[in-house]
Amino acid sequence: MSRSHATVTITLVALITIIAFESLAISTVMPAAAAELGAGTRYGLAFSSMVTAQLLGIVVAGAWIGRVGPVLPTWLGQALFAAGSLAAGLAPSFELLLAGRVVAGLGAGLVVVALYVVVGSAYPESARPRVFAWMSAAWVLPSIIGPLLAALLAQVWSWRAVFLVVVPAVALTAAGLFANRRRLGAGRSEGSGTAGRDADVTGPTGRGPARTTYPSARRTVWLGLAVAAGAALFQWAGTDLVPPRPLYVGGALLGLVVLGLAARPLLPPGTGRLRRGLPAVVAARFALAASFNGAMTYVPLMLVAARGLQPSAAGAVLALASIGWTAGAWLQGRPRFDPRHAPVLAAGGACVTAGLAGLAATAATGAPIAVMIVSAAALGLGMGLGTTAVSVLVLHLAPPSQHAQASSAMSLSDALGATVGLATAGTLYATLVTDDPATSSDFAWFWAATAVVGVLALVAGVRSTQRART
Repeated sequence: MSRSHATVTITLVALITIIAFESLAISTVMPAAAAELGAGTRYGLAFSSMVTAQLLGIVVAGAWIGRVGPVLPTWLGQALFAAGSLAAGLAPSFELLLAGRVVAGLGAGLVVVALYVVVGSAYPESARPRVFAWMSAAWVLPSIIGPLLAALLAQVWSWRAVFLVVVPAVALTAAGLFANRRRLGAGRSEGSGTAGRDADVTGPTGRGPARTTYPSARRTVWLGLAVAAGAALFQWAGTDLVPPRPLYVGGALLGLVVLGLAARPLLPPGTGRLRRGLPAVVAARFALAASFNGAMTYVPLMLVAARGLQPSAAGAVLALASIGWTAGAWLQGRPRFDPRHAPVLAAGGACVTAGLAGLAATAATGAPIAVMIVSAAALGLGMGLGTTAVSVLVLHLAPPSQHAQASSAMSLSDALGATVGLATAGTLYATLVTDDPATSSDFAWFWAATAVVGVLALVAGVRSTQRART
């Protein structure tokens, strides 16, 4: 927040707050929008269409920002995000609302990657942990008041207001970034032409970040389209796997295969094997996103269906997890942790695993709700420690010339983790939770399975340090 950085910091935090508000508030008013526009069984497409487009935006952003820097992609991303929100807010039919969500998702994907590159170019390395802590904190206020504000706007005016209010807000952040365009322009990746060439991944400890291999820009676009198509097919088929039917089972498997094959070249070599250094860090982001999104989605359902709580009380548990997330992000941003972000990532994986195990134990034993509250807070704390440590490590381990590609890989891993986690969690829930209404113990095995994924984040954190050359 010094004089030279305050405007950039405030603009970044404001932009993250807008994206967070849109993400959380739309869920509140989407039932009303779907009812008015006659969505019917296509309701889920309002969310999956944006996620799929965001995957494409993330992939394209890595190649584009590496060539032109983050300024132009950030402006275009904001313009697409605002245009998509405007189209959705004015949509006379559900089809046009879906089109708006696709445009907004593409813009959000560009912005997410560009913001990481902006942090890498506009701030010294010692300040980045604190910047990422501020960016994580930007999700807290929307998570607490976003749904309430969305409900108020819908009640006073219409559900359309929740989409339309995004447009002037984005215009303000665009103006802030325009005023700092010269500072942000320093983020152009020098030597981006190395993409597609052989490079050293492991690198020596203490001798600077290691270079890795990424596809050419043209191939990246095609791979991005394949990732989006595979994710769309996987999400479509994965929502109807129980009872098993050949069409949906085959579609889910095909989508997962396409998704894996297309995403592999876009990630650092060795990501699937938790190879030391950058590959393990990127893998940790996938595991954190998959376990958190897969588990927390069903916490309110368990509290309402099995414990008889009101939805507002169940929402308070989610708010506590968000507060824990902010606390974890703030802790990793303290100066004492500056040289020790790899242990912080491992600690985050441990907290996530412990929180998920606590959720499973609460469901299995019928323990008091207080145990679940503590578990949710521990889960949020682990996510705050882990995800922000990943952001710092990615910029540290990748050379400046590859910040765009590495940030894209990290964002892609995060989005893939959320996509796979949500789809897999839905299948597990349909398989394991057979009672109607569900009982508390029905959720035990479900959350135990997500805890196993949390262990992967812990292991990846341990392997996030690079091994010195011999």
